[in-house]
Formats: sequence, structure tokens, C-alpha cells
Amino acid sequence: MSPVPVQPEVSVGTARCLEAAGALEHRHLTILLAMMDEVQSYFMHDLEGGIAAHAEHPEAWAYVGMNVEWALAQLSFVRGCFPATAAPSFIDCGAGLGFVAMLARGLGFRPGGIELCSRYVALAERLFPWAQTFEGNVLTYPHYADHDVIFYYGPFKDEGLQARFEHKVEAEAKPGAIIIANRKVSEEWRSSSQFRLLKEDGVGSWIFQKC
Repeated sequence: MSPVPVQPEVSVGTARCLEAAGALEHRHLTILLAMMDEVQSYFMHDLEGGIAAHAEHPEAWAYVGMNVEWALAQLSFVRGCFPATAAPSFIDCGAGLGFVAMLARGLGFRPGGIELCSRYVALAERLFPWAQTFEGNVLTYPHYADHDVIFYYGPFKDEGLQARFEHKVEAEAKPGAIIIANRKVSEEWRSSSQFRLLKEDGVGSWIFQKC
């Protein structure tokens, strides 16, 4: 039997260096995430003049980027629900310019996005061509059952349509699928035995799984 290797002790100096390196890495990540938020804010104001209803589709919100750190935390949590070797299928409903799908790809998902606005789709294809953002309506999308993870950030300004969309997703998601729901308006799922809560992530934000 080969001897078990003895792990060398980490000196106090080395430990401090590692701690400093970790703090520096965290600071760099914080700066990068803040930069991404600024880029999203630029597009929001450049494209639509700020937070507003969609000009061509007033029932829907125009482009509003989700806080990147918040989105990354949600995606990281959900990624941990799958084996490391898996590449879960991910769909962003109301994908905008593809920023969330880009984050999902970086975490090992197979991302895609549905977006109603052709202008946004064209820009998303230029920014993140690997995210596969395509033009479509989340209310008529027929393939929710094909995805392991369904993400949305409240695409509809009209709460009635938002609730209708949420019910469609919950009805058509396959067993085992995880729904990342932000700016959610309906709560019927809470009393249904079909779903189990994985994480409550602030007001109007839940991560839950279809049983």
C-alpha cells in the first residue's frame, strides 16, 4: 500500500496571501459586474429612453436589464442543482439583448432566448451570437417542455398577460424543470402539489421546481 501523502502546512504568510488574492478576485468580479450593469443601463436609455412600455408592444416592457449580480446568484444556485457534467437546457423568456443567456452559458447551461422585439434580437445576435436569441412570443412558444430551466424577468407590463404567461410556463414545463421567476404576479403554484419551492429570492422572485 502506498503511503498517504502528508499535506504540507500552510504558513501564516501564505494563508494571508491566499486571503488577499481571494479578496482581490472578489473585488475584480464586483467591478466587472458593475460594468455590465452600466452597459445594460446604457442600452436601456439609448434604445428606449429609460424604463418604459414597449413602443411596438405596449402590453410588454421595453428592454430593462436585470441586475447582473442578482441574476448570476440565481443562475449559480440553479446550476448547483444539476450534475457538474450535465449541460442543462436554459431558456430566457423575454431575453432582451441576451445578457442573462450569456451568463448562463458561462455557467455551463445550453442557453437560448425568446424575444418579441426584432430590434433587440438583431442586437443580441451581434453581442452574443452563441446565445441563440430568436424572435418569438412567450405566450405562444410551444417548446417549454424541452427545457430544464425556464427563466423570466416579468416581461409583461400588463399583469393579466403576465399571469397568463406564468400559468402557461407552469402548465407546460416538464417534471423536474426549474423555473426562475422574477417580477412574478401569480401565486397559485404555492398551493399546488405540482411544485416545490427551492428558494425565495426577494419580493416577487422565486425559484421553484415542477415535481
